Amino acid sequence: MQSAPPSPEFSRLVSALRFPLILLVVSAHLLPTQLRRPQVEEHYIYSYLVELVSHVLARVAVPLFFFISGYFSFWGKDWRRREVFLPAWRKRLRSVLQPFLLWNALAFVLLSAYSAVTTALGGTPAAPHDPSWTQLPHYFTDRVLDYPLWFMRDLICLTLLSPLIYYLLGLSRGWILLPLALLFVLDREMSVAMLGSRALFFFPLGGWMAIEQLDPIKALGRLRYPLLGLALLLALATPFCSYGAAYPYYRYVLNSFILTGCLSVLAWGQQLLTLPPQLLERSAALSGYVMYTYAAHALLLLDLGRWLAYLWAPLRPSGALPLLGYLLAWGLTVGLCFLTFALFKRLAPRLLRLLYGARL
Repeated sequence: MQSAPPSPEFSRLVSALRFPLILLVVSAHLLPTQLRRPQVEEHYIYSYLVELVSHVLARVAVPLFFFISGYFSFWGKDWRRREVFLPAWRKRLRSVLQPFLLWNALAFVLLSAYSAVTTALGGTPAAPHDPSWTQLPHYFTDRVLDYPLWFMRDLICLTLLSPLIYYLLGLSRGWILLPLALLFVLDREMSVAMLGSRALFFFPLGGWMAIEQLDPIKALGRLRYPLLGLALLLALATPFCSYGAAYPYYRYVLNSFILTGCLSVLAWGQQLLTLPPQLLERSAALSGYVMYTYAAHALLLLDLGRWLAYLWAPLRPSGALPLLGYLLAWGLTVGLCFLTFALFKRLAPRLLRLLYGARL
């Protein structure tokens, strides 16, 4: 099936968004995974702001990556045809499966060495894991060792399921997205090929808009003000929703923000593209670091960035300047990703190409 390429505006927006989205992914991992209600005894403003950034705003990044992947995977492709899905599967084996396996193997080696050295020195490893052969398969399936790579695992599963997704979207004329959206907002996970509700909603949503040849910027642009207003209201309220039994509906509020927040980013795409051209071009140029930063930051670089930032006591969460320490840890982690990328490119370019799949 031949069709016109995606709109130049949406393609430019995606190129400019990739690097800011990966910065949000790094910020999401600066704190423990669970949302905490802002604590008065821990600098209330600091506690609120870091929860807002790491546990609320940052949560739009991966769903947007799923949406973008679905959109470009389905644009101009009839996934019912063998000559379409077989080449797409082969391409995805190199571009996603190969880096996924190699990065996870590298994570196993690095974390095993780190654990061994730390234990020999009498300490306790920060990220203990069982190196036994019985556990090894789980580190490549349900418990990904390089934990951000669960996105790549899900993307592999979604690609294999794309003929079925294409069929269901066509059969339902897109209405299947409504129950998928409801399951996502209500936080009802489904065990389908290890896929969560985020993957099972945002990837088909992008796919449906591609099948219908809709430009997300134009399709959602007229709703940009109500979407942004609702997203801001939900975002600002979410940090006050403590995690756990005290507020069992926390996930409903957060997931509602993720949905409206992602749609808001797309709806305001035309306005984002009016930013200074130099800024957009610089952001697009930095997208070459996205894959590496996504995979590498969790491999001890995040811990090293936090350790360096908190060497000076006032910058620690319990110190007098905790917000500055948080920002410094964020910047140091990204900087370490840039530094190690440059070292890889200079000292082991072949390995870097393998880790990148078909991207470099």
